[in-house]
Amino acid sequence: MTRYKNTGTHVVYDVGGPADGSAACGTVGYPPCGTSAIGKNLANTAEVVSLPTNLRVPGAIYAPARTAPASRCIRQ
Repeated sequence: MTRYKNTGTHVVYDVGGPADGSAACGTVGYPPCGTSAIGKNLANTAEVVSLPTNLRVPGAIYAPARTAPASRCIRQ
């Protein structure tokens, strides 16, 4: 038994390359950086290639270039 309930899961897309907010952002030869606060210095969130529609989870919220508000997260 756990005392915490999962109220939703936030997945961050990491394209690889320099992390958002790092000094390497904008360097020639590297992929573009995203502007995510949740991925700052942890992941590169610039969505260069989107997940194909037929592979998306039904009911999931795909929020490019920003974080989806908590009110729109999937509840389980």
